[in-house]
Amino acid sequence: MPEMKRIVLLSICAVLLAGCGNGGDEMFGIWNNRNAEARGVTDRSDPKADKNITSEDLKSFSLTFESQGCTVPSEDGSSGPAVYPWGRYSFEMKEDGGAVTVKADFAGDNYEFEADASELKNLARMLKDNNVSAMNGHSKRNSALGDYIDLEADYAGGEKISIYAEGGASAVPYEWRDDIYLTFFDELVERYTGQSFSDSKIEDNSDPDAVKSFSSDEIKEIYVEFGTDPVNGNRKGFPYGTYRLQLKGEGLPYTYVDKTCAVWRDNGVVAQFDHSDEDLQALKDWIEQKGFKALNGWDKNGTAGSSISMELHVYYADGESLMLDARGEAAMPPGWDPIEFLQLVQSIAEKHGETLL
Repeated sequence: MPEMKRIVLLSICAVLLAGCGNGGDEMFGIWNNRNAEARGVTDRSDPKADKNITSEDLKSFSLTFESQGCTVPSEDGSSGPAVYPWGRYSFEMKEDGGAVTVKADFAGDNYEFEADASELKNLARMLKDNNVSAMNGHSKRNSALGDYIDLEADYAGGEKISIYAEGGASAVPYEWRDDIYLTFFDELVERYTGQSFSDSKIEDNSDPDAVKSFSSDEIKEIYVEFGTDPVNGNRKGFPYGTYRLQLKGEGLPYTYVDKTCAVWRDNGVVAQFDHSDEDLQALKDWIEQKGFKALNGWDKNGTAGSSISMELHVYYADGESLMLDARGEAAMPPGWDPIEFLQLVQSIAEKHGETLL
């Protein structure tokens, strides 16, 4: 084939392929826009949009967005974080004859109810407190996949907040936060329906009859197994992996361990030593300080962050046992901190010339 014909055919193929997935109109009518989008972000933002809306006279609000999954810690630390899994969320509030109608779609779980008129003011205050109007007029799109935001807020005086993003992360406003909308509408749903979407995402198999007052303080064995956060910055220098500590008074039942205490990481022993009474007391104090005895029988399974897990089993001389099992970030018992525990075990190991690092 002559070189010139080859170039022409390749050019035609490129044009035809560029039109796939968006229809012929875009192939012939908006070719310049498609070229711009293929190179990066198509930006139709309004630089003149008001970035300082202070009104609390909100009349209607709508938001649809794609969330990559989110966990929100409780404010007082009394429980694990609320879980909001990956999916598309949609929230709507508007004034309707003196009442406020609310529609909330949590990734396919739908709620619809009437709320007090004051709830629109509460929402307006939340938007103001989080400076959402600083993103007003944002409108960006690119050809990547994964993110979608469409927010409209209309106020009585004609003021308006409009935010739009579609595509990849580079299209999303830097200041955007999923959590403020998820928690606001989840709390609103709970207040008016008695249900909480995030709570429903934790499977609770805890034993309510498990003993909470132990008759003995003499420990025969301690077994702790847990996973660490995959994010480097959340581990304070400890390697990523699944850790296991086992301490037993008469020695551990493994041919390759000849000590009374050992620590594994991903099935490999990283430290072993004969523990002292002082070491055992430090672990007892930690159990008491965390209030884990009062949580005996804890067995919860969360839907997000399943790589994070923990098991705590303590066996006492009189036959009683303390058992906590959890999987998923939001299912963790109050007080559990894997890095704090690793730091405690590291301090014990160092006294015996061992290290977990």
